[in-house]
Formats: sequence, C-alpha cells, structure tokens
Amino acid sequence: MKTLKMIEEAVKVTQSNLNKNDIDEETRELELRKLNALMEIVSYVKSLAWLKQSQAKEKMRFLIKTKFNYERTKKEFNISSINAVEVFVSYANKKLLEKIGKDTVDLILRGEVDSAMAQFRANTGHDHQNLDFFIPGIAKFLPHPEKHKFMLLAECEEELILLGNLSHFMVSSMFEKADKMKLAHLLYILNSEDKKYEAEKELITRFLNGEFAEVDGYKLSIESQVARVFKELDQQNLFI
Repeated sequence: MKTLKMIEEAVKVTQSNLNKNDIDEETRELELRKLNALMEIVSYVKSLAWLKQSQAKEKMRFLIKTKFNYERTKKEFNISSINAVEVFVSYANKKLLEKIGKDTVDLILRGEVDSAMAQFRANTGHDHQNLDFFIPGIAKFLPHPEKHKFMLLAECEEELILLGNLSHFMVSSMFEKADKMKLAHLLYILNSEDKKYEAEKELITRFLNGEFAEVDGYKLSIESQVARVFKELDQQNLFI
C-alpha cells in the first residue's frame, strides 16, 4: 500500500541519518524529533482507527500481517476476486492518506515537525492529546485516546504507575540521583570506536537491545539483567 511504503521509507531514511558518524548534536536532535513524529504516525496506522468498520479493520490487519498477499486475503475473507481486494486496498489507502495528511510525511522529512504533527493530530482528532508530560519518543508505544465509559480510574493503578515512570518529572528525578561522571563514561563507551572499549560497548548495546531480558522464557528485573552483563564481562576478563 503506497502510504504505508511512504511512511516506512521515511522511517528508514531518518534512522539512517541518525546512524551517521559525523552528525552534529543539533542535527541529531532534529532527526530524533523526526523519528518520534514518524513513530507516532506508525502507532496510529497500527491502531487501524482510520477504518470505521470492524470487518475492514480485520481485512487490513490480515493484509499487513501477510505483507499484502492478495491471494491469501481473498481466500481468508471469501472475497469474489483479486480485483475486489485491490479495490479495498485502494479505498483504505485513500482513507489513511486523508487522516495522515497528504504532505505530512514530507513536512517531517523537511524538518517542519511541529507543522506536520499539528496537521496530523487535527486530521485524526487527536490535536488535544497531551504528551507534554512524557519523555520524547513515548508516543509510539501509547494507544490513541479512547473513552471506556464503564472503566474506573481505580482499575488503572498499574497503568498509572507506568505513565508516572515515563513522565519528565520521574525521569528527571532518577537522573538527579545518578552519578553524572559515570553516566558520561557509559555514554562514551556506547558512542566510542575506541578498541579498548570494544567488548564493553558490545555488552552495553546488547543490554539496551534487551538481549539480557529473559532466561528460559522468564522475564528478568533490570537489576538481574545488569548482573548478567557484569557476569559475562567477568568471564571475558578472567585474568585482567
């Protein structure tokens, strides 16, 4: 589907820009804002809120899952012909583009992020969504606002704790307690090409990518994950 490919390509381009070695801090910050904006759009696309009928949502969910395999979709939903599937995809693409905005992705890529997102949020009815409380990039993990009239706030205790942990206030409080010199050293290792820290960089990268998060299917606490990192480091440095 054209619009999905356009978004996917924009994400790839932005990620590629962020991975460049010679990128300055100002440019990196802008590219991060672009990526966060694009991932907010990706979150909206995945929600399928741009389609009204439940059957249409099911078809689109299946199409995305099968990478737009029209033949399988035709059989799965007992559709009369491949052409009918193509007509549906064309209709869905039009609806999605109307919601996102025809030039929204282009505006993001040009660096006009605020204008792009104001347009996107107005089109989708989420211009009122308040994300200012949270750290940048969190939008891609959050569902779009939706009223559940029989749900009580008291039922949402764990989710409220989660939002609190992701707030600017909580994150800034955590960093106030941290040793800035040690943080700076960790960031140096993570961003360094220094051969001396090659093994440590590899371990930190794996840790941040979640490779120490499970053992035999069991989720580990963050403390247990860090302990695994140091255990593996000790095994690498037996006589150092």
